[in-house]
Amino acid sequence: MSALALAGACICSTSIFAATRSATGSAIAESTSQQGTITVKGKVIDQNGAPVIQASVLQKGTTSGTVTDLDGNFVLTVDGNATLEVSCIGYLTQAVVVNNRDNILITLAEDAMSLEETVVVGYATQKKANLTGAVSTVNVEKDINRRSTNTISNLLAGAAPGLVATANNSSGSRPGANSAALKIRGTGTTNDASPLVVVDGNVSSMDDVNPADVENISILKDAASSAIYGSRAANGVILITTKKGKSGAPTVTYNGKYSLERANTDADYFNIESNYATYMEYMNDARSNRGLSPYFSQGKIDEWRSHENDTDPKSKLRWPNTDWTKVYFRTAHVQDHTISLQGGTDNVRYYVSGNFYKNPGVIKWTDYLKYSFRSNIEVDVTKFLSMGLNISAFRSEMDPNSGVASTDGDAISWGAAAGSPGIVLISPDGRYGEYNNPEDNTGQRNANAFRRMNFYKHDIPNVTMGAIPRFSVKVTPFKGFEIEGTYTYNYKDTEIEQVLQDMDLWNFYPEEPVRTLKTVAVYNRKWWYKYSYQTADLVARFNKEIGELRLNAIAGTSGEYWQYRFNAARKYNDESLAPGEHNDYRLIEWDVMNTSRNFNANIRGNRQEWAMRSYFARLNLNWADKYLFEANFRADGSSKFSPEHRWGYFPSFSVGWLISEESFFNQDGLFNFLKFRASWGSLGNNVLGGYDGTWNWSGLYEWQTVFGAANYVLNNGTTIGGMSQNNIANNKITWERTTVTNIGVDFGAFDGRLTGNVEVYDKLTDGILLSLPASLTIGTVGVPKQNAAIVDNKGFEVQLRWNDKIGEDVTYWISANAAYNKNTVVDFATPSVGTYSIKEGEPINYLYIYEAERILKTADDIAYRDQIIAADPNMFSSLQKPELGDILYKDMNGDGVLNADDRVKKSNGNQPSWSYGLSLGAEWKGFDLSMIINGVANWKDVLCDVVWRSTPAWGFTLNRTIAQGAWTAENAETATFPRLLMGDGRNEQLSTFWMYDRSYLRLRNVQLGYTLPQTLSRKFFVSRLRFYLSLDNALTITKWPGMDPELAQGRAIQNHPINKVTTFGVTITL
Repeated sequence: MSALALAGACICSTSIFAATRSATGSAIAESTSQQGTITVKGKVIDQNGAPVIQASVLQKGTTSGTVTDLDGNFVLTVDGNATLEVSCIGYLTQAVVVNNRDNILITLAEDAMSLEETVVVGYATQKKANLTGAVSTVNVEKDINRRSTNTISNLLAGAAPGLVATANNSSGSRPGANSAALKIRGTGTTNDASPLVVVDGNVSSMDDVNPADVENISILKDAASSAIYGSRAANGVILITTKKGKSGAPTVTYNGKYSLERANTDADYFNIESNYATYMEYMNDARSNRGLSPYFSQGKIDEWRSHENDTDPKSKLRWPNTDWTKVYFRTAHVQDHTISLQGGTDNVRYYVSGNFYKNPGVIKWTDYLKYSFRSNIEVDVTKFLSMGLNISAFRSEMDPNSGVASTDGDAISWGAAAGSPGIVLISPDGRYGEYNNPEDNTGQRNANAFRRMNFYKHDIPNVTMGAIPRFSVKVTPFKGFEIEGTYTYNYKDTEIEQVLQDMDLWNFYPEEPVRTLKTVAVYNRKWWYKYSYQTADLVARFNKEIGELRLNAIAGTSGEYWQYRFNAARKYNDESLAPGEHNDYRLIEWDVMNTSRNFNANIRGNRQEWAMRSYFARLNLNWADKYLFEANFRADGSSKFSPEHRWGYFPSFSVGWLISEESFFNQDGLFNFLKFRASWGSLGNNVLGGYDGTWNWSGLYEWQTVFGAANYVLNNGTTIGGMSQNNIANNKITWERTTVTNIGVDFGAFDGRLTGNVEVYDKLTDGILLSLPASLTIGTVGVPKQNAAIVDNKGFEVQLRWNDKIGEDVTYWISANAAYNKNTVVDFATPSVGTYSIKEGEPINYLYIYEAERILKTADDIAYRDQIIAADPNMFSSLQKPELGDILYKDMNGDGVLNADDRVKKSNGNQPSWSYGLSLGAEWKGFDLSMIINGVANWKDVLCDVVWRSTPAWGFTLNRTIAQGAWTAENAETATFPRLLMGDGRNEQLSTFWMYDRSYLRLRNVQLGYTLPQTLSRKFFVSRLRFYLSLDNALTITKWPGMDPELAQGRAIQNHPINKVTTFGVTITL
């Protein structure tokens, strides 16, 4: 059953109640007095196949009508050629010709501009038509549940204007760590600019929530909508509401997904030179270009060349030609199963769900398993008292090597990327190889990705458990006034244990081991992370109508307490054991403290806490459904700041004018709805640590002097334990403060089929917290942050949506959004200069690099270089003089010397200026087809890492695209890259030569589904049965040559690509 159906049910029944009572008699009279009548039994459903409750069904031109029941069914006697008008709040009215049919299934299309639709805002809901703030809602069914991922953050890409969702740069699509990085309206601070996430009223992590449990998502973007969250709302707020119980018969729903995931290796980045003979020749060229002797003999090159087409398994082990991109990745078979139970009586409503998710990962040993549970129960104890208990819990298990495979970067950056084609990563019988060629860099023999990913025993997974019980009590002493109290306890516990199991390495050329377990120091280590976050809210709500004035008010108080505990232990081998032998027992709790077993052991830990008290209020005034006013206020007092600066005050004001309700407005014209709104307000950013949805705990005590354990060496050489000062206190530190001005227009046209809005905003953040340089005389103590910068974001957003029908059977929708943001640093105490620089008047982290003029390809180019030297003899006194095949940089400041001062701005910061999204779909006789596209524009970056480079390293990966395009005397005119030059980085100065456009257009999802007719599914005792095929990330159009445009920058090698996913799914409702 859809949310729109429930939202409109009461209004539908109220608006047609009188007509229904009189229509019944008319229908009976007509059936006995008129010829050609027919009794129609029908059902009204929404676009998802759920019944629409109490929809009005009227015979056009008469008063004969009825309403649908709880199952969407109706019975009505009408003329055989009559036309039925079917309507309900939240849906577009539909006319259906009976055409003598006695059984009709009617599908209503969503009305995107329904004036009665409600939107979740802070601590309340509001009619969408009466909003005065900038709030975007996400169509969960069309834009979220049609995707095939278990993380909500990834599902938000392209879903709303001004919201940019990009893949996590450190973990990509790694299972269990694939949360997207979210930004709302640009980067407003040099600190964490992620939005606040609130799930069912509790600050939480959205990716701990099963997407199938989500009812709706609201994105609060300006101060008017966000100010009630005060000190943590400067970067916007994302409100997630999970499904609740509904009065009616129990409904059981099963959602099952089986997916095939594979790494997207289409980019040039993955075009690795895998022919070892060719690889050796390129390496020798790189040595020769620097005037050095070759690493590889012609004999070895010829030997490998003569065996490059061998098919015998033993021969392939002895003379490998390995492409790690073909060996490293695999197809992952993913399971995702959710079963839910929803229903209730007039007094008790419940929603219960369970989820099982299993993803073995596209990289071996990145396995992830998760179980989750949710129960939302509401009970009306009396007419004046109601209570609720929401419980969500999960347990996840992750292979202990998973982080090594991606986030820690070890397996790719020091494994796959740091190995040559002359290594066997893994043999058919499971042994790990090293360099078969003794002329290769045997000092790199650790560079085997599979061995490095198999460091730890797989039967001891990393385990994370979390639970969030939330208890609420609501008292309604009289109509229009209620008091609600809630208490939430958010708990998360992560336990990581690593038992080292280093493996032998083999040289398969002579078929012998070259590194054995007996040469490795084996250890066990364990970490415990325990977090708890408690909140208690007390909120009073009051609404009153006085003539044409409607008044709504909220006042409340909130208390929050966060605690973090960390413990770690490590133990090496028993020194009495022979080399290579090791203790098999695990570290159980503080087993390391057992003095009979604590060989080379250590233990450490800490505990931190943070608290905040808040008061908040909101006032809404609505005069005649035309003139709207809203005021918000919040006061936050945080233990992160000194008593003198502890409290922050955050007000906001907004107004709205429903022009379409004015008497002069022509409702029969092009536009049927038009609203103007404007807002101003102040928000805060509490970035000094504590629970912010990502369990960030640093910086809680910046205003205090903190001491820690330290060792002191006396004059006689004796070392004694003691304490020392860890940091310098700054008791004047206070909130970052953001003021936002927003102007918007909402409109509806063509009888509500076209809806949209336009926003213009200015977001100024003052008092940004920075760690500024300090004198060396302070020693090794930490320097506190200071309020020392101002950043401004200006931009606009546009969103359009079209809902319509073609005939009686086809419904379709198109939704598009686009946003532009300009980021400017207004004030910055100490400029930060580097590849990514921060400077007044420029965007945060703009590219600051050399300007590359050309590759010196010919004698004419050398003559041009010599002219430059003749004019300025010191031109290359700092940077090396370029030779044939090298990059020539420009002297941008004209001082006759090429150096770091010639770097120039070459981008608009580390976020794209433009973002856009497109969602479209259609439904016809049970078939549905949908598509989600998103992208960004005006986003430039540099790429020059261990894989994508023209300065190859001995024993490391060599990119074929660069090697084949590198300058040589033979391809001088057509070269696209500088010459290969080993051990000489003159061509790897980060410059415009290595700068690429990271703009992209991505087909996020395309899905084809089919819902069986109920006349057929009912035979199997199923009310709804839908099958679908879904493709995620099927197509990406970009000029970025790296692993993925959402990943990577500069010299930082990437760790896990974005996956392509094919999903087969089924939804069964009983």
